[in-house]
Amino acid sequence: MRFQGDATRRDIRVPDAVPNISGTWLPMSSNRTISPLDGSATPFLPWAAAFFEQRKAAEAAGMPIFDPNASCLPSGVPRVIPTPYPLDIVQTPERTMIAIEVMHNYRVIHMNRSAPPADYPPSYLGYSVGRWEGDALVVTTTRLNGYTLVDEEGRPKSPALTVTERYVKRAPDVLEITYTIDDPKTYSRPWTA
Repeated sequence: MRFQGDATRRDIRVPDAVPNISGTWLPMSSNRTISPLDGSATPFLPWAAAFFEQRKAAEAAGMPIFDPNASCLPSGVPRVIPTPYPLDIVQTPERTMIAIEVMHNYRVIHMNRSAPPADYPPSYLGYSVGRWEGDALVVTTTRLNGYTLVDEEGRPKSPALTVTERYVKRAPDVLEITYTIDDPKTYSRPWTA
């Protein structure tokens, strides 16, 4: 998914050697579906395929479907990213924060850790650890509680989910975000959207 933003903003405490992704980023599109970028089918395990198809059929029949967002619960990762609302990214040497307009959520990406603390409880947005690989901010999020869905269309997830996001500036005012879904309890293989 691509976002458009302010090419001139720079958070002052970040060294010049670190790529600048700070700023307010507006989505260039939004999609209720998070599916494999390569065009292949979502690699559901049997239970997940049945869950997804039941949900799809209920929605087509106009039957109410539980969606955590309808109860004003956080969207969870990765669903919180491809929304039609802006993201505001603030960079510091120890943390990168992403404020998300939808439901006024914010994420903290810990740039000075390699893993979450052992006693960190699962949550809607999980625990995110970031590192730079060249010009890409690579964020690994674990400790997700599994109470939300991957996308609005209803792809399920479990607490075993690991999401790896890549934030890359493709132009001074264009930020591209991709994510890899790795959930061995829900999908037969990792997949990138």
